Amino acid sequence: MKSRIQCFFCAPADEVARNLRRYAVMGSCSGPCGYHNAVTWIENLPAAGNVMADGCLSFSRMVEEPDPRWPVKCDYCNYRFSPEDARQTNLEWIYLRMDTGETFRLCDAKPGAMWYADWGTHKGPDGRCLAVNLPPDGKHVWLMDNPASNSDMPWRRSGTVPRITANPSILTPNYHGFLRGGWLEEC
Repeated sequence: MKSRIQCFFCAPADEVARNLRRYAVMGSCSGPCGYHNAVTWIENLPAAGNVMADGCLSFSRMVEEPDPRWPVKCDYCNYRFSPEDARQTNLEWIYLRMDTGETFRLCDAKPGAMWYADWGTHKGPDGRCLAVNLPPDGKHVWLMDNPASNSDMPWRRSGTVPRITANPSILTPNYHGFLRGGWLEEC
């Protein structure tokens, strides 16, 4: 049976999530990056005071190196980080699902999540770049205003979020389907 998933619109909430990241580019790793990487989410913070005037997130809150919350091991293999391996403190927007009030990080969003990715270089008819998390797992983001993989032209979209229709079909390595009236329909 072919899947049919209703899209839902989400927008940045009034909070951000902070994480501690360790990584090492030496050696090889079976993870998706090809290098050792680990992230620990430590807290949610108010967006106020963590967002700069241009809307970008600030990275001014640092965590001291001896903090026990720093990852000690790669998320994808058995590599244990050395004291010399890199440390980062990152912020990420928390998003609000507009129809239910649920909040989440985009990396945890379900298939069908739709949001404006204004950092995108290609803009749609409304002057914004629209993104959708695709099935099967929501880990693949489709920027529908980017050129299609088999053309220099973007998908043609119409409607209002989240009831968007886009043509032609969506074809990625992990999904083939249509976006019709706000529904992702598998081919």
